[in-house]
Amino acid sequence: MKKFKFIRCEKRYTTEKINVDAIEAIIAGFFDDVRDNVPFWASWIKNTKSESISGNITFIYKDEGKIYMMDLFEDDENAPEFIIDQERLIYLLEKWDEFYKKRAPKIILTFDDDYNFLGIYAEE
Repeated sequence: MKKFKFIRCEKRYTTEKINVDAIEAIIAGFFDDVRDNVPFWASWIKNTKSESISGNITFIYKDEGKIYMMDLFEDDENAPEFIIDQERLIYLLEKWDEFYKKRAPKIILTFDDDYNFLGIYAEE
């Protein structure tokens, strides 16, 4: 199991790791784009007419109930993507929002070795 930790730094969260792999960088970039604007991102996920969107760091598109995230600045067509079910991402965003509003010192995401999302929790 992989744990990916975000640490609260003033008004935002940053990753605990200095060296991250490509998928972790995409996940970190996505949550840097999200910050405290969960309603916007959840609305986009549920919008059936909008197929893609980009933040400052990530490019995201939807296809058949899945969300595909990649580095916005990556030119390689074989670049890694983080893939998650739409409903799982909505759940993840709702929990992120809950912990973000409580100003939890740490928010931890857990994944299996293939980066399938397992859970999210806050640590004091």
